[in-house]
Amino acid sequence: MHCKIFSIRFITFEIGSIVDINHIGIFLYGLVLRCKELLIKRLPFILSILLLFSCEIKHSDLFGDINQMAGFGEFSEVTLIKNGKESGSFIEPLMEYGIFEIDKTDFKTLHNLVLNNEKFKEGQYYLNNELDDYLHKNNLDILNMPNCLITENKFENNYYIYLLSDEKSIAICKVNS
Repeated sequence: MHCKIFSIRFITFEIGSIVDINHIGIFLYGLVLRCKELLIKRLPFILSILLLFSCEIKHSDLFGDINQMAGFGEFSEVTLIKNGKESGSFIEPLMEYGIFEIDKTDFKTLHNLVLNNEKFKEGQYYLNNELDDYLHKNNLDILNMPNCLITENKFENNYYIYLLSDEKSIAICKVNS
């Protein structure tokens, strides 16, 4: 009796006169099905972990940071449209920005709160190519330039909140000091 030994990724088969190539095919097909079942069972878990640690969570904190400093209160829904970073040191970026969309009534409320809040100071436009391109592409202007800067103290990070002329979008820039 002749025996041949085949190795397929850490699995060794001894094929004698009784086992033929069809048995190996059936075994491999079963192995693929088991891997598929495991993947399908664990896919929701894997996707939920990816969603928990996605970038959007970190960048939506820009709105939360300003909200906490200014004490605005709750807004119905804040949706991140676009975000980015300007490179600085390898530990912390020089600037982060996020463009958010909110409900029109929330926008009007936010506009009044920003203009009447003493914590907001006169700021400047922080030039960032991506943000600037977005404003030009969508033909948007900044409505609150006299009151766009907020910071806890002058040695900490500066936050610029730009209320945009479409009356539903806001841009927030965090400039690291």
